[in-house]
Amino acid sequence: LMVQFFRSLPAELEEAARLDGAGHARIFLQIMLPMATPALATTAIFTFIWTWNDFFRQLIFLTKPDKQTVPLALRTFVDATGGSSWG
Repeated sequence: LMVQFFRSLPAELEEAARLDGAGHARIFLQIMLPMATPALATTAIFTFIWTWNDFFRQLIFLTKPDKQTVPLALRTFVDATGGSSWG
C-alpha cells in the first residue's frame, strides 16, 4: 500500500524541492511524509485489524485467560461439541 502510494506521487514535487535546495531527508520529512499521512493511517488500521483477528498466533502465545483477545476468548467459550459452556 505504501509503495503504491509513493509511486503515485508526481515526480515534479521532488524535482521542485531539489531545485529549491532540499536534500533527501528534507524532501522526505517535509514534503513526502505529510502527504503520506492518509496512507500511513490506512496501513496502521489494516495492520491493527489483521493482528487483532490473527486467531492462530494468539492461540499459541496467549496462555493466560485474562490476556486473551475477544475473538480468542469467544472461541474458547464454545466447547468441542459446538454448544456453549455457559457455566
